[in-house]
Amino acid sequence: MHQVTILRSNLAGIGHAVVATFIGLVGLPLVSGTTAAPPWVWLALASAVCIWLLAPAPTFIGGLERLLARAPLRGGPVALAPSVRMEIARLLLAVVYVVVLQAIVRRPLVTTLGAGAEPFVVEASFAVFALTALVILLGWIHRAGRPLVEGIVRFTLDALLATSGSEVAAARAERTHTHADASAPTILRTRDQPAQATLAGHTMRAGAIRTLRGDHS
Repeated sequence: MHQVTILRSNLAGIGHAVVATFIGLVGLPLVSGTTAAPPWVWLALASAVCIWLLAPAPTFIGGLERLLARAPLRGGPVALAPSVRMEIARLLLAVVYVVVLQAIVRRPLVTTLGAGAEPFVVEASFAVFALTALVILLGWIHRAGRPLVEGIVRFTLDALLATSGSEVAAARAERTHTHADASAPTILRTRDQPAQATLAGHTMRAGAIRTLRGDHS
């Protein structure tokens, strides 16, 4: 029941995000191009769409955190603290939101401020701001998610290639060593009797066998 509730919440959040993104990127430009409304109306509606798009953010963060908890690593999931996983989820979602929100707000912002300033300057300044925010967020993601990335890369390489330090190579080497020990005959020689070899590693002296047989007889 809990899983069903989480699934419904995720689907609802995805639905809201898709509708809001479509309205902000497609609907508002079409409406603003066919009407004579002032540019600031378009900017106000775009800002409202951005706020609507931010509403399902906690749902997305929780879903990303659960996915990170199941990320593969040697011997099982990645051993990251919940706070670290939550930080990585927030940063990943922030990168996506920066890309989408700047695409929604850029055109109405340039149209609104372009009357009093050069549109190219406004758009270039906004692009520089968005790019700076993305670089900062990516740097934080690299710092927080480095153990996660290294663990996933090691797990993938171990699954695809049996590297010298991988568990697959170690398991193969151990199986080969065990098989060689079990198959090699053990030979024990005495001074006056020939040696008798056995495959299981057990040795018996031919002289001792004859002695025992003589005592019983």
